[in-house]
Amino acid sequence: MTETPTLYEIWFDKLTGQGASPAQAVIKVIHRYLDGRSGTKTSPVEIDAAFWSGTFWQSCPDEVFRTEGFAVAFAKYLVRDQEHVFPHLVRALTVAPDACKRAIRYSRVFLSPESGRWTALQRLIGQQHRGYKTFVKECRHLWQRYEQRRREADSAYDQLSDLSILDLLVYASISAFKTELPPLFELKPPNALIPHPLFRYTMFTEAVSRLLARRLAHCGKDELDISEERIRHCFRKRMYPLLLARHYDGGQSAAALKRFEGFIDAQIRLDHCRHTEIGNFCFDGNVSEPEPCDPSLEPLACFEPWMRSCLRGQELYPYWQMRSLVGLDESAADNGDTLDLMARDGRLKPATRMLADILMLHDLFGVDDEIDIGNGIKVSLHRACLMLELAKANYEDTLLHPFVEAMRRHGDWAAALVEVIESGMRDGLQQRYPVLFARTSEKLQMFRQFTASEASPCGSDEAAVALLAFFGNDLQSVRDHMHQSGKQLKANFTEQPFLRLGDYVFTLPWVLTTQNNATALVNNLRRVRSNRSAVGKETRRIEERFAGQMQQLGFRTLVGYVPPDGDGEPAGEVDVLASRDGHLFVFEIKSGYLRQTLEAAWHHRTTTLRKAGRQLERKLTGLVDVFPGEGILRESLGLEAAPPAEQVHTWIVDTSIDFDRQRFSGHLKVSMTEVLIVLRDEAGFLVDDESLDTLYPDGFSASRFAEIIEQGVLWRNTPQPASAASSTARN
Repeated sequence: MTETPTLYEIWFDKLTGQGASPAQAVIKVIHRYLDGRSGTKTSPVEIDAAFWSGTFWQSCPDEVFRTEGFAVAFAKYLVRDQEHVFPHLVRALTVAPDACKRAIRYSRVFLSPESGRWTALQRLIGQQHRGYKTFVKECRHLWQRYEQRRREADSAYDQLSDLSILDLLVYASISAFKTELPPLFELKPPNALIPHPLFRYTMFTEAVSRLLARRLAHCGKDELDISEERIRHCFRKRMYPLLLARHYDGGQSAAALKRFEGFIDAQIRLDHCRHTEIGNFCFDGNVSEPEPCDPSLEPLACFEPWMRSCLRGQELYPYWQMRSLVGLDESAADNGDTLDLMARDGRLKPATRMLADILMLHDLFGVDDEIDIGNGIKVSLHRACLMLELAKANYEDTLLHPFVEAMRRHGDWAAALVEVIESGMRDGLQQRYPVLFARTSEKLQMFRQFTASEASPCGSDEAAVALLAFFGNDLQSVRDHMHQSGKQLKANFTEQPFLRLGDYVFTLPWVLTTQNNATALVNNLRRVRSNRSAVGKETRRIEERFAGQMQQLGFRTLVGYVPPDGDGEPAGEVDVLASRDGHLFVFEIKSGYLRQTLEAAWHHRTTTLRKAGRQLERKLTGLVDVFPGEGILRESLGLEAAPPAEQVHTWIVDTSIDFDRQRFSGHLKVSMTEVLIVLRDEAGFLVDDESLDTLYPDGFSASRFAEIIEQGVLWRNTPQPASAASSTARN
């Protein structure tokens, strides 16, 4: 009895029947698999079995196995430890050793020596294939180093078994002021392991986050039963002996702090091993020449281009600050105020940061004037940003800056912290501890002032509860997924900076004063809460607002056009089309969260950006095919026919900076911020340079706009960060 062909086999037969070569047909099938297109198959096991057992592999030319698309697909095969076996595995290992090695690196299967896939692969390589011996030896060596670091972290964690979750919060906060903040402000030499203080500080907060998540996964219910008496008892037992001689406990608290710091160092070594040694091996290794048969995704040593794009992102961020200042200057003048007056009374800094947050969320991420945070509750975007920025400014002025100044005088972290705490006592019994706490009802009362509206001028209790749920990190629901393969914590301290434990809300001023609130807000909305019902509306607003910016410059635009389906793969919706001066612009808009690691950026590159390039290719083909007879295109864009190829510009416009100015299926990926700067002719906001007063000395034109973006003119005239920053990031 003949088996029913799988959808992948049907696609292959259809493509070859339309004239595609076997190589091109298999390549398209691979990318459809990577895109998650599976027809009626629903479970990963069914999808993988249908793909890897397909008869089309018998017709697959050798060069397809050498493509980056196959390497990424094979990495998925290795990760999923399932029963089905790829029948052509031996052939792939033989004809495409470089691609197969990349797949092994991408999958990190060697970090799971018990994996059936890795065990079978080693056995197969050892029996039949040369050229893998050194590679496998390197994989095993990396696993041994990682395993050693993991065991050290586990051993250090076991030394903290007598400490409650509350104890750990206190020691984390003490340690932040003792060992982490001073190097950040050049008050102490940098850490030997991570010499860049900012990177070390980020890894410290990640290590604390993982520690709390791990502890919460194993603590009893009574440990989560928090009362004010328990909090104050913890302070007296764990914090005061480290700060005040009259509370000296014979060194018990100092010994516990040393054990805590021992774990943090062990966890940072483990994370450093994962992010640098293993990360560089997996995503930054030597690559072979790309196979010309598949331009969708080229093999790439990812660290340098990713770090270069990160540094560009740092250069672009002040743009939002400058736009904010200009807006504040205009509104201040209208109200009889000045920026100097705002600076003198402390309003300028939080107001500038707040407006910059709002502009970024509005223009880049499509957030409306109100944030839909679920349960039918909406909170003013202005109020939400204002709350975070005022809290940050308050802790900077009352805790962080006084601590830094006191430490410069005393040269001792404990004496400096005591001075700050005692100043709070003198100023009306204000809490200025390294960790702050309040009952949930008290925190809600404070949040309520940020929910005032015309309907509820005194604020809304319901909205305050929703706001706390939005910004609050409920520790009781956290689990440590980092010790499970390939998973991440749902949220970290910066994305949701108010920690909820029992009936109390804890604030860590050492986090809130050093974080980038814009990143925190974006990632809270787009990573932690990516399933919000409002995300689809926000994405449409991004496209509509971007089209509106272009219309102001004389472009004719069309949003959401869907070309008719042809005989091939459906083209799908074209996000934004724009025309002016005989030029046609086809934009694929991508919006997500702000990634913090090379691993996360690599996944973005091989999924979203790879797919976006293929989408643009199909959409361009569909547009060219229907243009002469499609009335809506003529009416909306004012073009009778598709322009010549040199006047058609296809860009992936992404809200993230990752892998900026790379090409996918031949199409340029560029950040939305850069496009907006060039459209608005505001390059002068990036640097004080008269040559950037205008990018259009002869007036705006579509050809000049395209030239600036495609030739990277903005980056020619903008000073770049020192190349040494790249090597620093590796350390």
